[in-house]
Amino acid sequence: IVNEKQESSAADPPISERFILYIQMQFCSQKTLADFLSNEKARKGTSGSSIGNVDIPYAISLFLQTCQGVKHVHSQGLIHRDLKPNNVFIDDTGAVKVGDFGLSRESSDSGEGRIEGAIVTESTDLGQNADITAGVGTRSYASPEQMKGGSDYDSSTDIYSLGIILFE
Repeated sequence: IVNEKQESSAADPPISERFILYIQMQFCSQKTLADFLSNEKARKGTSGSSIGNVDIPYAISLFLQTCQGVKHVHSQGLIHRDLKPNNVFIDDTGAVKVGDFGLSRESSDSGEGRIEGAIVTESTDLGQNADITAGVGTRSYASPEQMKGGSDYDSSTDIYSLGIILFE
């Protein structure tokens, strides 16, 4: 958040403030995992190890990087809740970036306790908006307990989504 203040003297009107909220992200010009899955030429790859029109070593590399990203998200005490190929970005070097955390929330898993240096207690309310976001996520990738609504699910809902992605 950028805060611009105008200096004032006793004769000037009160200090006015203007706040600008912005999100800074790394640019991943290459593609998303959805692009990889929908492009037959990209799926065949260059390794020569394609089975069923898929470059298996490259696909496994993308999936393992995705899993590492999700593992990091979970280690921060969060659940992504909307893992899908469109939210897995691939940069110019082939590195995977998990993105779109618009539906993420704190995990209720035991043992999860730290979010970016802040201490979260075991009894933390998952937010007053937990009911508003119940049953959210992309239906094809969300676990049954997530789509059922409520908040009685944990980070394993992301593991379910990873399984669907691997199947694809």
